[in-house]
Amino acid sequence: MKKILVILGRENLHKDSYIYQNLFEKLKQKNLEIRFDPVDELNFIHLKVQDFSDRIQPNKLVLSLFSKWLKLKFLLKFRHFGLGYFKLHEPNQRDFDFRKVVMRYYLQTLPRNREIYLVGRSAGARIATELADEFNIKQVFCLGYPFKQPDFVEEPERTDHLRTIKTPTLIFQGINDPYGGRELLEKYTFSAAIKISFFDTDHDFGCLEEEYATIKYNITSILNR
Repeated sequence: MKKILVILGRENLHKDSYIYQNLFEKLKQKNLEIRFDPVDELNFIHLKVQDFSDRIQPNKLVLSLFSKWLKLKFLLKFRHFGLGYFKLHEPNQRDFDFRKVVMRYYLQTLPRNREIYLVGRSAGARIATELADEFNIKQVFCLGYPFKQPDFVEEPERTDHLRTIKTPTLIFQGINDPYGGRELLEKYTFSAAIKISFFDTDHDFGCLEEEYATIKYNITSILNR
């Protein structure tokens, strides 16, 4: 069966480009298709506009036309969502609720005859776990789950659903992650569907090559079942 792996990034996708390169760039299988969710593609649009501005230094009119052209391409690609939905004049792609609703729409459009796997990075991990049980998701992989925002009070909406999730979920977590290290095993209650694997890293997930190899092995072992 053809499998689809959807990657949900963090709020600033380009910060993690090295992770995607190390983990997924070489993860090529005949029966696997890797996709990024639409909001991550919006992030890419803004990065392209900024890069174009830095390299060419165009006037405001040219920059505006370039930005509108990229957004038009995006709208045509994801037109099944409805042109008015995305509010593309000033999309707030960092807004959690906006990202979650877009992802819900996106999952509804995926082929029903495929196995769907979700990879969530940081805030993307929270979105993936909150939506997994609504759809026929085969497996969720989380890279650095944001259990608690540093220096903030506990926000139960970040973790309550982890008590009851039924979709198999594998969380790769840094022992020095300020959003939750080894102490999270004592602080939170987890569903039997969740397994947590710790690595010697922080929330930025700058791992050694052998640790990336271990994560990749765990992911591919599940994909190959």
